[in-house]
Amino acid sequence: MVEDSAILLLTSNPAKAILEQVAKNRFIRFGDLLDKTEPRFDRLEAKRAVGKLKELKLIDERESAIEDFNTLFITADGLAASRKLF
Repeated sequence: MVEDSAILLLTSNPAKAILEQVAKNRFIRFGDLLDKTEPRFDRLEAKRAVGKLKELKLIDERESAIEDFNTLFITADGLAASRKLF
């Protein structure tokens, strides 16, 4: 179950925006995610936010040989958190 402390950590813009995109699509390639968020956040900010979301077990990642083709997908806890946030 998603803890309220995890929800509070997601108030940062990059993590919240990335969780919103992954939850909306259920899964998304990292390159496509960058295309949707890049004007607001650069690659480094997005990678940090993805790391934070993975650490909280709100998203998971299927890695590819090329980073832009890594697939991010929502977890059950991530779906619950997105319902609380959005």
